[in-house]
Amino acid sequence: MDQFAQKDDIGPVKVPNRGKSRVLVIPVDFALPGLPPQNVEHLKRFFGPIREDVPTFAGYFRDNSRGLFEVEAQVLDPITLYSCPLPGLDLSSCRVTSPAGITSVWLPIVEKRIRDLKKYNFDLSRFDLNGPAGLPDGWIDGLLFTQNGISAEATFPLSLLAPEIITGPVRINAVTIVDNSLPPDGDYTRNDAALLHGFGHLLGFAELSDPDRSSYGLLYSLMGAYCSDENICDIPLLDADSRLAVGWAEEYLIQGAEEVRIPPAPEGRYIFRLGDGSGYFLVENRGRLPLWDRRIESRGLAVYRVAQQMLPREGESDSFPEWISGGVNRDENHPLIMNIPADGNFDFLTRQSWLDPRDLFQTGDRLGPSQLFLFTELISPFGTTEIAISDIDSKTYAPWIRARLQNGSGEEPSPRTEGCQNFPAGADQPAILLIVLLGLIKLGRRSAKRQ
Repeated sequence: MDQFAQKDDIGPVKVPNRGKSRVLVIPVDFALPGLPPQNVEHLKRFFGPIREDVPTFAGYFRDNSRGLFEVEAQVLDPITLYSCPLPGLDLSSCRVTSPAGITSVWLPIVEKRIRDLKKYNFDLSRFDLNGPAGLPDGWIDGLLFTQNGISAEATFPLSLLAPEIITGPVRINAVTIVDNSLPPDGDYTRNDAALLHGFGHLLGFAELSDPDRSSYGLLYSLMGAYCSDENICDIPLLDADSRLAVGWAEEYLIQGAEEVRIPPAPEGRYIFRLGDGSGYFLVENRGRLPLWDRRIESRGLAVYRVAQQMLPREGESDSFPEWISGGVNRDENHPLIMNIPADGNFDFLTRQSWLDPRDLFQTGDRLGPSQLFLFTELISPFGTTEIAISDIDSKTYAPWIRARLQNGSGEEPSPRTEGCQNFPAGADQPAILLIVLLGLIKLGRRSAKRQ
């Protein structure tokens, strides 16, 4: 959960993100009034073979990784608990939301289930297909526990909290606990997004929502705010920085001024970067897809501000394998990753809007010195750079988007087709535009006070 700040801990800490993996899913139902059992039929369908008509676990990671990561899963029959695993407490007392409470409830459940699997000679080696070298490495490829609403969701490392239960030929690095309670309206979008989000933590993705709920945190991201306060949910793609961090996309640093045509995410190999140093901007093309991002009303450029200074570091309280009880986006004024809205209205920071169609940059929008001054002065004063996004055309080549990106000064823009071979037939090469020199933007160091 360190957003891949550490790259060499697949196995003991993270699960593999390349090649072919097999994940184990264990449903647990608590026999508490008001908590009906999980819909195991839906679970098995979601974790089953890829389908193009409904969301699936395997299909999501195939699409986001551009085929670099194949994952399948087996869902065991659910077990039902009639008592709280903590001595002296009844089931109603097991309904917890605090990090310490979730750990205390779930560690004994996880420990007992793993011991039972070993007792009955369940072959855990079938869930060790993968490792750092693409071969079995003695660590399970992923373990998820789903539950019917007894607790909030959490991910924690067994190697840190319960090393005595992970011995054996195949060890378990971490476990994620996901709320899979029955949706009252029969819409499983939130459940599916939560399952993907939980496994995202096992892969190493950080929590990009705002845990204290003072803001939405990051939008257009599976690891961010995939539901609104009105419980309208989506299954978004991973954001640009997350796909870069895991290596499912490559960074293309704009130098000077370049005219680019950007395919829809996640098709493209490249994500465009503006800015040098540890603070910079990323640009990608986002819009509605048949199975993902279905709540995006109109296609446009998603722009993110990334502040690498905010990454957790070894020994800090927010580092993995130390359990994150907060998140790298919990301070909305200084997050690791932030959306830059086209309309300049940061109302998602106060939870006033969620997936506002005006947040994406479309034909006629631009990002230049005036917008950047407001952002850098009032929101996130990191570094000094000279960038601009202009001449956006989100219609002519749809679903591709043409734009002029500038990073520093240059003599003339160079046309570039994003590094994908499947450029739309009949699309002409963009005309070379005259360069527009931008003044240096001197960024202040003032931080906005929370409202």
